[in-house]
Order: sequence, then C-alpha cells, then structure tokens
Amino acid sequence: MANHAGLDFETKAGFILFPLLVHSLDLFVSTIAVFFVGTKKGHPLRDPGYGEIEDPLAVLKRGYYISLVLALLGLFLICRNFLYIPALPNAYLYFFLCSVVGVIVSFLFVAITQYYTDYHYGPVQSIASSSQMGHATNIITGLSVGLESTGLPVIVISIGIISSYYLGEMTGI
Repeated sequence: MANHAGLDFETKAGFILFPLLVHSLDLFVSTIAVFFVGTKKGHPLRDPGYGEIEDPLAVLKRGYYISLVLALLGLFLICRNFLYIPALPNAYLYFFLCSVVGVIVSFLFVAITQYYTDYHYGPVQSIASSSQMGHATNIITGLSVGLESTGLPVIVISIGIISSYYLGEMTGI
C-alpha cells in the first residue's frame, strides 16, 4: 500500500514497523493490566471482616477494561507517530479509528460471550429451566441457544470489517 501510494522511505518504514509496535503494545498493556486483576486480601471463610465475595468475572473484566483504555491511548500514539503522512495529515486519524473499531469489536465479543454463557442472563437460564423437563428439551434448547449465539458475532464482525474498510478508504491513500 505504501509503495503503491508513492510514499518516501521514512513513511514506508513507519508502515512496516506499525504491526511490530502494535504487538509490543499488546505485551506492555497486558503486563500492566495483570496487576489490576486480583481479589481482596484475606480469606472469605477465615476473616470475619472480609465482606462480600467478589464475582470472579468482575475481577477479570476490571483488568480487561484497563487494557482497553491503555490500548486506545497507545494505539493513538503509534498511529500518530508511525502512520503520519505529510501529504495527508489526517490519514493517521482514520487508521486510528480503524483500530478503535477493532477494540470495540473485541469489547462486544466479550459482552456477547458473557450474555450467552453467564447464568445471570436468559440463554443459560432457559437451558437450565428446560433441563427440568427432560433430556430432549435440554438438548433442543441447548442447540437452539448455541445456534443463536453465532448470529450477533457475525453481525459485529461484518460491521467491523465494513467500517474499517470505509475508514481506510477515507485516508486518501
């Protein structure tokens, strides 16, 4: 793409280094987010003042949200410094918005997965209630929920691909 656009060597180097920097950012962000994943100190059964037990998924999602914010900040800096094209000064913003689309898609995947697998939500509750009626209804309900659970991810991926494509087109390259 950079060759086809007739960019100079320095600008091409930024496009070449971009994927390496993004993966380095992944390692950096993950390392920082790990420090935010942890429960309260102590033992809930031995310490009388421990309080309410935390939901394990909430603990994991706290680290995930920290990583999303840090990733967005890092992606902006990387796009600004390595995908800047002097002839097209706003192109890096469209590349950054493409990465924002990717972050939103990953967030929606986590939310959709939680909806279809967490016992607080309807799909799992419907499988549990159909289990009380017998084996056949359990299998039918489980199969229908499983097939239904693939619909939203397909829609999210499709919207993400189309959005990124049009944002990439708007760069002017």
